[in-house]
Amino acid sequence: IDLTSVLASIAALPDTDENKAKLTTLYEAYYAALQAQASADKTALSDAQYDALKDATKAAQVALMEALQAAGIDIPMMQVNNSSDDDDEHEESESDDD
Repeated sequence: IDLTSVLASIAALPDTDENKAKLTTLYEAYYAALQAQASADKTALSDAQYDALKDATKAAQVALMEALQAAGIDIPMMQVNNSSDDDDEHEESESDDD
């Protein structure tokens, strides 16, 4: 999700819009989940704990997206590089055969 666009779209809603408070709460929950996942010490968590953290982040994202859609707000998705895509970096550096 393009979080900048989401925040701008929510902020643009009039204060009288009944969706504004709900969307703000869902945005904050999703942002907090993203921060928790990003700062999690994977070495201190079991696989099950980390999977639960990822699942909670995904659930927060889905809830936010559904609420945005219900409010008629179209939010573009951003391309996100997964940390498991490290092979791509190696492939690029290996292709430089000077």
